Amino acid sequence: MVVFEDYDSGSKKYLTPNDLLRAYQKIYRETSNNAQAEAVIASFPNKKLTKEHFKSALDELDRRHCMEQSVY
Repeated sequence: MVVFEDYDSGSKKYLTPNDLLRAYQKIYRETSNNAQAEAVIASFPNKKLTKEHFKSALDELDRRHCMEQSVY
């Protein structure tokens, strides 16, 4: 089972774009890009991805990834 703490490098209580990308790759077995991860994180309060928004951030990153793939 994947949990937020598995990707919280340094126990900061929030994830960086790289942390989010690692989680996305592990869960969805897909890769996305740093710009998409940054955009997702920028949409959250204080531009920090906390545990309470982890699932919605993964969903949004996947949505963006799927849209990008459908364009190509």
